[in-house]
Amino acid sequence: MFALGRDGGDARVWWLVARQKAQGYDFLKPYARLSRAAYEALAAAGKQHGLVLAGHVPDAVGLAGVLAAGQKSIEHLDGWLFALVPADVTVPSTGGVHARLRGALPRLDAAKLPGLIAQTIAAGTWNCPSLIGYERLGALEHRAALAQRMQWLALVPPRDRRAMGSHAGRPDPNVHRGRLRDDPRGEPVACPGARSAVGGERADHRGHRHRRRLRHRGRIDA
Repeated sequence: MFALGRDGGDARVWWLVARQKAQGYDFLKPYARLSRAAYEALAAAGKQHGLVLAGHVPDAVGLAGVLAAGQKSIEHLDGWLFALVPADVTVPSTGGVHARLRGALPRLDAAKLPGLIAQTIAAGTWNCPSLIGYERLGALEHRAALAQRMQWLALVPPRDRRAMGSHAGRPDPNVHRGRLRDDPRGEPVACPGARSAVGGERADHRGHRHRRRLRHRGRIDA
């Protein structure tokens, strides 16, 4: 796993991947802000060095793109909601994730799900639905109640606490992500033949070991 600039050049990508291989890593973790060119270079370099992709779905690549590239796992069901937006609908490209979600959620086309699920199964890609994270995200809108239950809240840096409360008292039904039961992203998790990993990502050596254990137990492919 490593950090790569949004538009890292091909030479830098290949150098970083070779370095990660030499250091003993066995997969590469892309993030949402990678450009398509950087992601494609990462996939090519990973294939050359025997390192699979496992992580997020870059906005510039989309769900279909990472499935075509053979990405082995998708965190948080990234890319699924935006893959369900009809081709004639334009989702805002500015304003952050909340603006994008407001533009996408009212216009989802569930008829696209079967095709996407079939592509996921064919690619052998695992989905990690981040159940605990989504369950608890909604509670961040109510900091006062959260502070009474969670002693750890005082340990969160003030800037992060302010960001957590930026929507407090103003829950948006189009953005609220507290539960998956009414979320169309639950379909690829429940579909027979689809691969799901119940857990969460860890961007450190402990997460690296966690994935290694899952692989040794036959829960995730190499």
